[in-house]
Amino acid sequence: RHVALRSFRRRRGRAIACFLAGYAGVWLAAGLLASVAMLTIISSGLLTVQIVGAASFTIAAVWQFSRTRRLALRRCHRTVPLVPWGWKADLECLRFGVTQGRDCLIVCGPAMLAILTAHNVLLCATLAILLFIERGRSDASSFPLAGMLASIAAARSVFVLIG
Repeated sequence: RHVALRSFRRRRGRAIACFLAGYAGVWLAAGLLASVAMLTIISSGLLTVQIVGAASFTIAAVWQFSRTRRLALRRCHRTVPLVPWGWKADLECLRFGVTQGRDCLIVCGPAMLAILTAHNVLLCATLAILLFIERGRSDASSFPLAGMLASIAAARSVFVLIG
């Protein structure tokens, strides 16, 4: 929204495209690395999907209270001045997209990694909605999402122990 409102009408589409390319590039690279790591770990036979899932939900729940995450959540609401035209404008929109994507990855990455192991559409949708609501507020409490992540981690751990 910031990029759209701060760009001239004739170059608004290009500015948004540059921002989205930077933002999506960060998430695509992270998703590819996470998927490859997950497949490698599981195919090696060292850990099962259930153990990786329980561990990822536990890590995501603990991550909700980290200082690094809180600082990145505040940075998600930051705006930057943008050059109005030329190749420097495109570069700044791309750079802004990369920094926003990086901060968003810091905030939501562990929960997204947990979702990668979930394989449940309802669970994925619920976590995505909670993350979206939390993203909208810089002062959001981490307790509801952390509680849900911890509950899922506990449930998955019980299933791992039961076998």
